[in-house]
Amino acid sequence: MADTVFTIFGADDQVVASPSRVTNALWSNGVGILTTFTTSLAFPTGTLIGNDRYYVDIYASAPATEQVEFSLAYGHISGSGANSSDLDYPTKAIYSQYRNLLLDNASGQFILNTSGPISMSQFYAITIKRANLKQKLDPGNWELHLGGLAASPSLSLIDNSADSNDLNAGSTARSYKVVSGSITSGQVGTAIYGLVYPDYGVLLLDPSIFSASIKMSLNTGATWVNAANKNNIWNMFTAMSQSEYFAARSEEKISSTHYFVRVKNQQYNYSSNPTFYSASDGTIIQQAFFDDPQVFLTTVGLYNDGNELLAVAKLSQPVTKGFDKEALIKVRLDF
Repeated sequence: MADTVFTIFGADDQVVASPSRVTNALWSNGVGILTTFTTSLAFPTGTLIGNDRYYVDIYASAPATEQVEFSLAYGHISGSGANSSDLDYPTKAIYSQYRNLLLDNASGQFILNTSGPISMSQFYAITIKRANLKQKLDPGNWELHLGGLAASPSLSLIDNSADSNDLNAGSTARSYKVVSGSITSGQVGTAIYGLVYPDYGVLLLDPSIFSASIKMSLNTGATWVNAANKNNIWNMFTAMSQSEYFAARSEEKISSTHYFVRVKNQQYNYSSNPTFYSASDGTIIQQAFFDDPQVFLTTVGLYNDGNELLAVAKLSQPVTKGFDKEALIKVRLDF
């Protein structure tokens, strides 16, 4: 008596499918639109110290029970907008960090418009949590509102991916321009407010362009206007909290391979279950099973050339197998 242990897939047993594009609500717990922004900091009444003056994590509700949705940071190419006691120029370090991440030229600047050119010497960086992002931010399917109170006109921001090629084709990271408009209506006007890097989940917004329009104060001097509260991070957080609207979707490309597991009549007719055999001599306990075994297929294991188990597929219900029966099982492996 002999039975098959492994079956090697042939060329006709494997089919690589065309990749499919899958989008999902970006934020935690399947939420598509954030309507509340909170932090673990005590502002506006508290005093910000250390890195809290330049970088803060944003939550959808109470930080003690929720996950970080995105972070907010302020960067300046020459280190302005920092407290004079911070001699290590933290805003300059933030600018350099994003420049090293997103630009080919580590000493360059972020260019908003190639005609001119118009560059960003400062920015607010919104960095989406990696776990939410999956593969990338879905271009053309995010919308952020700033301002919105009676004394602060609202500004709706999107990207121009629907009608634009990558700004930096072939460079470290592709980017699109941030413009005014909405997901449903598209771009409004020609003003450029920043850049979005969908593969990194990073938005860089130039406050020198939009701060005046939404009546948001901005400090680019060597010290804060008021070291306790009147700082750039707090001002931007306030502008976002006034609108309480950040819609976004994640995007990922799913590649699939279909494996056709062909179980012929002479294969896999005996069980590996210990109750199938005698422990003393290895013979089949029920002799009727020798010529007419009654077994059931329940699981398919995919192995590499080193006989290492890589994936397991469970059948929805057992399939009867015997010498007079064959089976064809299709396994789809997504990655």
